[in-house]
Amino acid sequence: MKSDRLTIALKPNYHFAMQAHPQEIRWIYMLCAVLVLLILLAFVAYSYLKRWMNQTDESVQIGFSLSDLREMHRQGKMSDEEFELTRAKMVASAKRAMDRMPEVLPRRAGKAQTNIRTDNDAPPPPAA
Repeated sequence: MKSDRLTIALKPNYHFAMQAHPQEIRWIYMLCAVLVLLILLAFVAYSYLKRWMNQTDESVQIGFSLSDLREMHRQGKMSDEEFELTRAKMVASAKRAMDRMPEVLPRRAGKAQTNIRTDNDAPPPPAA
């Protein structure tokens, strides 16, 4: 008698699955299909993102840097006057760009007021 109960307990309960309404089974299949579709879309998005992140920056550089200017002067492609004039324009342009940038830290004229305390600024210990 005890072995009959054990075999009944170990048998899969197919009777429950047969009682499911076809509408419910269709709903489960639709949810599974949506889940598979979402997984596929996530994989495609990840693939494109990874490919985009690994691309080299092939932007066209307009103009030249100060090192390019020095190299052209060294190769004799520009005279001393052209080099000095162009270098002065580049330095002035960089200074104007720096002036337009917001200041992050206050300029130090002597000892500026800051919220950072040093050992010299620390208050004396309380009297015991």
